[in-house]
Amino acid sequence: MDNCTIISRVYPDGRRTYRINGAFWTRTNKFDSCDIRIFTVAGFMSLVKPSSSWLNVEHDIFYTEHGLNMTNYIFSVQKLGLVKYISSPELGFLQSLSGDINRKVKLVFRFLDKSLSDPSTNKTYNSMLSNLTFIKTIASGIMVPKNYIWPVTSDNYVQLPTQIVKDAHNAGLEIYASDFSNDGIFPYNYSYDPLGEYLSFVSDGDSLLMVY
Repeated sequence: MDNCTIISRVYPDGRRTYRINGAFWTRTNKFDSCDIRIFTVAGFMSLVKPSSSWLNVEHDIFYTEHGLNMTNYIFSVQKLGLVKYISSPELGFLQSLSGDINRKVKLVFRFLDKSLSDPSTNKTYNSMLSNLTFIKTIASGIMVPKNYIWPVTSDNYVQLPTQIVKDAHNAGLEIYASDFSNDGIFPYNYSYDPLGEYLSFVSDGDSLLMVY
């Protein structure tokens, strides 16, 4: 949290170490000490009134270790009728929802870096790529970093696409690509044109949704 908030100034004596899945990235200091509120899910839906929403539960085990039940929370939020997608990089969390969640809500398993492990299964995300049929028994789709589809070399050039889109569709899964941004470093092949990158993900006949 030191990397992306002013928590050390707000709670100078409250330093703690927690186990989480993934990482927090630095964000602009323009948000420091501003009056923009952080809304609850219910508050956001009440204010914005979206036609649908996507909730991502990134650290279920973290919440569980601190006495918070995200499964019950999601069940309470879905009663608002606006949640259409729920994603998580923890397959165990999605499994806890799959039996009782509204059938109109799509569960999406989120893959992180291939070298990391899903803390609910203790399996690396790379190894879980070979068992998409099992993931299909729990989720209706998968969300993967864009380099799972178009790998990038160490000198930042795009390689030939992988088979993951075809493999996901063969397993009956929808597939969503993530980690797009036009303010980050992306492959030189696109000549610094983010639109060129986006189009490369939808121009080969296989459709997928891009998530930012």
